[in-house]
Order: sequence, then C-alpha cells, then structure tokens
Amino acid sequence: MTYTVIFEEEETGNRDTFTFMASRHDKSHAWSEFQDKYATEGQRIIALMPGHQIVYFDSHISFTNVA
Repeated sequence: MTYTVIFEEEETGNRDTFTFMASRHDKSHAWSEFQDKYATEGQRIIALMPGHQIVYFDSHISFTNVA
C-alpha cells in the first residue's frame, strides 16, 4: 500500500511530504514504519494519507479563475 506522510521539521518548522510503499496494508504499521525507516531526527508526523492523494490548501486556490 502506498502512503503519503506530511511531516514537520522540528528545528525549522518547515513542512514536507514523503511517499512510500509500506510493507503492510495497515495505517498503524505504516506510521511506525515511516518513523523507523525513513524519518530523520527531528521529523514529526502531522498526517498520514493512504494512496496518492492531492491536498489543496486555500493558498492554492485562485478565485480569479472561477467563472
């Protein structure tokens, strides 16, 4: 199963994403797997999304293009 993690760098406050294939189709396992295998020191998970999800925030929306 593919999961996308949104994480925050504790030192800088910067946020980023990381997409990986979890070894099991279980959200709790995927959360732990990211922390154990992929996260570097100081990275804190904010959210875990199954699949290839696209997330839009209000800063990505342009109301000038709305008809």
